[in-house]
Amino acid sequence: MFKDKQLNNSFSCLYFSSLAALSLILALLLFKPAPLYILDEVDAALDLSHTQNIGQLIKHHFQHSQFLIVSLKDGMFNNANVLFKTKFQDGVSTVTRHVPLRMAGSKQASDENRVPDQDKQRRKVR
Repeated sequence: MFKDKQLNNSFSCLYFSSLAALSLILALLLFKPAPLYILDEVDAALDLSHTQNIGQLIKHHFQHSQFLIVSLKDGMFNNANVLFKTKFQDGVSTVTRHVPLRMAGSKQASDENRVPDQDKQRRKVR
């Protein structure tokens, strides 16, 4: 039981540390904006609710910047303008570009995404 409590405290500490660090990073980004940000699994220790909130915050407060975010959570995917999905199978890596349905009908999406057969375009790397 003592180990379970320690493990739970470790996860809790990681969760709040991640949230505090991400809040500080986003506050600094608001202070001094840049055109491009690359974030790698910044939401890994966060729950779905906080991940969605971070995704919405990025989408609404940083409209003049581009974000390349590596994430495994739906909360980030739901706020993305464009998704690039990667898959490794039989020694071949594929990257597929997807535009979420809510964006597909908008003028902004059609102007940004004028790639022929955008959902079928794949790049194979060996």
